[in-house]
Amino acid sequence: MKVSDAICGALLVLCGALVFVHAQTFPSPPPPAYGPALFPMLAALALALCGGLLMLRTVIAGDPILSARVGEWIGSPHHLGNLVITLGGIIGFVLVADTIGFVAFAALLLAAGYLWLGVRWYLVIPISLVGAYAIQLLFVSLLRIPLPVGTVFF
Repeated sequence: MKVSDAICGALLVLCGALVFVHAQTFPSPPPPAYGPALFPMLAALALALCGGLLMLRTVIAGDPILSARVGEWIGSPHHLGNLVITLGGIIGFVLVADTIGFVAFAALLLAAGYLWLGVRWYLVIPISLVGAYAIQLLFVSLLRIPLPVGTVFF
C-alpha cells in the first residue's frame, strides 16, 4: 500500500515525540552524562525530523495529502518474506530474548535475514556472530543499555 508521504511523516513525528517523552523517564547515570535515554532520544529526534521533511516535501510538490493505494510489491513473495522476517524478528525478540539472550537471538535473526537475501551460508555464520556480539558491545559498553543475557545457556 502506498500511503501519502504527509501521512507517513505525521506518524513519524508522532512516534518521535512519544519516544522522546518516554525516554526522559529513563534513569540518569552518573557522569559521563549519556545513558540509557541518549540513544532513544536521538532516534526520536531523527524520526521527527524525517517526518517533518516528508510532510514538507509533500506540500512543496503539491501531492495530495490524504491518499492511499495498493502497491505492486504486495504480491511479491520476496517482499512478503522481508515483511515476515522483520515482523517475526520483532515478535520473536519480545517472546524469547529473555530466555535465550540477546546475542543468540540477534545472531539467529541476522542469519535468517542474510540467508533470505542470498548471502552464502559460510559467510552468514561468522558475520552473524560478529555482528550480534558487536551490537551487544555497543549497547552494553558504550550506551550502557542492558540487554537480555538469557537463562538457557547459563
